[in-house]
Amino acid sequence: MRSHLLSPYTTQAGINLVEVMVALVITTTGLLGLSTLQLKSMRAAEDSGQRSHAIWMTNDLVNRMRANEITRYEQPQPMRCDQFPAGIKACASYQADDGRKEAEICSGDEMALFDRWDVLCGMPATPGVKTTSLANPSLALTAAADGSLIIDLQWDIRSDGGLNAEGNRQYAGNAVSMRSGYTQAVYP
Repeated sequence: MRSHLLSPYTTQAGINLVEVMVALVITTTGLLGLSTLQLKSMRAAEDSGQRSHAIWMTNDLVNRMRANEITRYEQPQPMRCDQFPAGIKACASYQADDGRKEAEICSGDEMALFDRWDVLCGMPATPGVKTTSLANPSLALTAAADGSLIIDLQWDIRSDGGLNAEGNRQYAGNAVSMRSGYTQAVYP
């Protein structure tokens, strides 16, 4: 029995370095796959949150349009937060850094302009101050042939623009400008 233990043809009693390396490669590949899945999941959650916010914004605008039925809200050129409209009045009260700002008396057209700006960019109406979770939003309202009003809300999304010269991942705004959007038809 003793000679059997010292025989060169005995069964292996442990694992060798090659088996350890193969197990390490398989485990590493699996973990990298899981981390990629987690990143894609986080991206999908962010996109879903932005789309939900866009739907909320357009529904808010539709409710404001129904409250101000005497005015057409049509604006075919996209409104952007970095382009502050000339002559806008604060037609609703809001809280600013220096206290509460009371609403001004507004006509129907002034209210429509305020509503579009407030839904898209928020108050206080300060150019360059971000008050929405959408990146670089734009809003266009176009009249359709059937009498409906088409609300088109667009925003920048993070996109894979590849790697820059330093080896860092690039996203929309840095390299590739990709837009997402939500469109809704309304019968005023």
